[in-house]
Amino acid sequence: MLNSINDLIDSNLTSLPIVYFKLEKALNDENIETDEIARIVQGDPGISTRILKMANSPLWGLSQHIETIPHALTIIGREELKLLALSTVLRSSFNNVPKSLIDLNSFWRNSIACGVIAREVCSLNNFPNLERYFMAGMLHNIGSLVIFNKVPKIAQNILLQCEKQKKKLFILENQYLGYNHCDLGGGLLDAWGIPKPLVEAALYHHTPNESEEFPHLVWTIYSANILAMELNFGSNGDILTEPLDDCHLNQIGITLEDWENLKMNAPEIIEDFLNYFE
Repeated sequence: MLNSINDLIDSNLTSLPIVYFKLEKALNDENIETDEIARIVQGDPGISTRILKMANSPLWGLSQHIETIPHALTIIGREELKLLALSTVLRSSFNNVPKSLIDLNSFWRNSIACGVIAREVCSLNNFPNLERYFMAGMLHNIGSLVIFNKVPKIAQNILLQCEKQKKKLFILENQYLGYNHCDLGGGLLDAWGIPKPLVEAALYHHTPNESEEFPHLVWTIYSANILAMELNFGSNGDILTEPLDDCHLNQIGITLEDWENLKMNAPEIIEDFLNYFE
């Protein structure tokens, strides 16, 4: 029986497609020109398709139609391109999760919704790094996919007990496995070399008080996760959420009025994002 985090995070999960690492390296080098990045992107049809879809989305407000990757890359920023590339390879890495456990489309809808809400909180605070907040929201539950993928029978029992006992998923995971999807998500992102803020967001999104280096980001993901579930954007397998109070809102730096406005406006913003991420 698998009984350690390292057993579940094996070489198959830690080896992302080579095209992603080539692209990430090129995007991190300011001396690499757009044509070279375009050649790398065109080596992966999935990434190419998403980039063209994103470039032609209403979010960019362009009147002209974008038909080529080089043209699209002049519009989409490097950080946004990294985000698209990672989201694409993640979906292919976990496409064999049993449908009896969770609907992957529903899972990713929930993750993207969480990312969008986190991004909006970041914007309300006038912080930079909107992409960091979005990606932290999108990746925060990645550990659940590891559990669904590697120990489906145990995962099925945990999901059943979650509904029966009305307990949080991560608490039952600790009981059955000795660790939870937060531990696995943080471990996997660390193995992938993902920046530490995103690792910490995955590790502590259910226990934000434990965050030391990036508390605002972690509290934001914690809050965004609750709102995404409240708005019924997909499912991550959990069934319980905690109500947010003034203390929680103070942690993310917004007022109750801001939060209520966000709750009202978020569905439309989320749907705009989902149109080119799905």
